[in-house]
Amino acid sequence: MRIHINIISRASRSAGRKAAAAKGNQLYNMASEATRAKAIGGMSHVFAMATGAMTDMIFTGVFERFPELQICWIETGVGWIPHFLEMTDDRYWRNRVWAGVKLKKVPSQYFRDHWLATFIVDRSGIAVRNQVGIENMAWSTDFPHHGNDWPYSRKTIDELFAQVSADERRKIVCTNAARFWGLMS
Repeated sequence: MRIHINIISRASRSAGRKAAAAKGNQLYNMASEATRAKAIGGMSHVFAMATGAMTDMIFTGVFERFPELQICWIETGVGWIPHFLEMTDDRYWRNRVWAGVKLKKVPSQYFRDHWLATFIVDRSGIAVRNQVGIENMAWSTDFPHHGNDWPYSRKTIDELFAQVSADERRKIVCTNAARFWGLMS
């Protein structure tokens, strides 16, 4: 399963924004400079939308019911993942008894077993790649959208991965995505 930033469809988000703009809500009027600026700012924290869906899937037993399910979070970045996993495990251990929640694995293990997350530029994520899990991250180009690096993709990769071993670089830039999408045996 591929999830691009969040689980709410683009059509649903767009319909809600258009309806609000039609009612005169200036927060959703894309002709407004302030709204366009807010939209750009919102792009900087797209990962925040993933966290709720991730914990919902873990704590409601989705992976117990569908143990083969694999999910790729597209363009959410990866630098935030170690902190999120630490907090999710911590909150589970501290609160599982009173909440009556019994998981077969710690929450972070569900991430390791079922998720791949992609990024376009994420120097922090590359720095903490071993905490994210080398196998759980992949570089993304986003071609042909406006946020891509083409025709400078190779330059971007070279700069981002300058201090990363060739083996880890190949996994993050190529092999992990090919494995996830079933493009290699």
